[in-house]
Amino acid sequence: MEKVVIKRNGHLIEFEPILRDCTYHYPKPGQKCVNCNGTKKYVDGYYMTYSLNGQKIGFVVDNIK
Repeated sequence: MEKVVIKRNGHLIEFEPILRDCTYHYPKPGQKCVNCNGTKKYVDGYYMTYSLNGQKIGFVVDNIK
């Protein structure tokens, strides 16, 4: 999964995914895991960073809106 960059109100906001190992890897026969889609990694949230007045600010968020 790649970093997502969004431009809002003249600021560039970057979302970098936090990848974790899938612990719910029990797919039904013939189907992929519902959490990780068979990759054994899932996105547990995002590091959101942006610059404001030359200072870089970051948060951990659950999803991108």
